[in-house]
Amino acid sequence: MKMTRWRGTREQPGLMMALDRGGQCKGVAFRLGDADRRRQLDKVLRREVTLKPTSYHPRLLNLSSDGGTLRALAFVINRKGTTYSGPLEESVV
Repeated sequence: MKMTRWRGTREQPGLMMALDRGGQCKGVAFRLGDADRRRQLDKVLRREVTLKPTSYHPRLLNLSSDGGTLRALAFVINRKGTTYSGPLEESVV
């Protein structure tokens, strides 16, 4: 995903990894605490889904873990969004 704030400029966008549909990846899943889950989720959504058009689509995905299958909220790149860079060659990255 192309970044023009924090990691780059409009003239020279930076790059950041983003989940795209298809394939798989390994990563970390965080569990929200029970006490104020709604407030925590609101903060995450405001942080991740703010651009118009948004950079991400929130999706519920099935994850495989050592403890079994989990259902988790993930943010998948919006292929129609302004930050989508498309597939890149290793030499570009």
